Amino acid sequence: MPDPTFTTAPDAPSRAEPATFSTKADAFLSWMQTFQGELSTGVSWFSSTTSTVATNAGIASDAATSASASATLASAASGATLHVPNASYDAGDAAISNVDFAAYRCILTHTGVATDPSADATNWTAAIPSANVGLVPISRAVASNDVSVEFTGLSSTYDVYVLEIISAKHASGSFDNLLMVTSSDGGTTYDTGASDYYDSTARAFIFLAGQVNTSGLPGINGSFTIHAASDATDNTYVLGLAAWAQAGTATSGRSTPSRRASNGVVDAIKIYYQNGNVLSGQFNLYGRVKP
Repeated sequence: MPDPTFTTAPDAPSRAEPATFSTKADAFLSWMQTFQGELSTGVSWFSSTTSTVATNAGIASDAATSASASATLASAASGATLHVPNASYDAGDAAISNVDFAAYRCILTHTGVATDPSADATNWTAAIPSANVGLVPISRAVASNDVSVEFTGLSSTYDVYVLEIISAKHASGSFDNLLMVTSSDGGTTYDTGASDYYDSTARAFIFLAGQVNTSGLPGINGSFTIHAASDATDNTYVLGLAAWAQAGTATSGRSTPSRRASNGVVDAIKIYYQNGNVLSGQFNLYGRVKP
């Protein structure tokens, strides 16, 4: 829309000049009609221009945020090289994980530690939070006819953990339940008492998926969040959804609202089928960045 223009007003009529009053009054009234249309066009222009300015301001703000993020990325990864197991690192050093190739910043001076930064929350923290809703990759396990899949090392670094299960299949393909239990001693023992967990009733485990037959079918897929694992004064809660194929074209699913029955720190979890091995499947554990 072009810039608005306004016609210059004619001389206004005056009772002090009766000889020209009528002529000037006619000209002034005619100008007012023209000005009304010009003013309406001007208001539309002002509104459109204000909107454009606001949009451009938003674009500029987004660009500034992107530039800041890029600067943070560059700063975080500055000087980072691939992590060397058992090497000496000082607090503040940067290293690149050999597992997920993300940049990590050393938070505790140490030497002689072989653990990769992606799995060592004691000595390292993510230099750049993941773009995946603030999720930092912690560990990945690929099952191969295993009795169970375990993740240890959960800590106060994260208030919330996210467990992803991708195509988890049962070794025999028979109907079975996919379950999870928790540990408070690093996985040395797991809580499996008859009423250690609650959903709608007391259980000896957390129900992730039930009555699954994966023979010749895709495995179980699901995502679960683990809340307050490091809070000794509260129950640990597990919430999530799982889905799997049934014979024919049917698809089944289950939501998981569950919790530990007692307060306590959870520092390890174990996933397993109730009556058979985990034939295959990928299990990913993430930590959600604290706000």
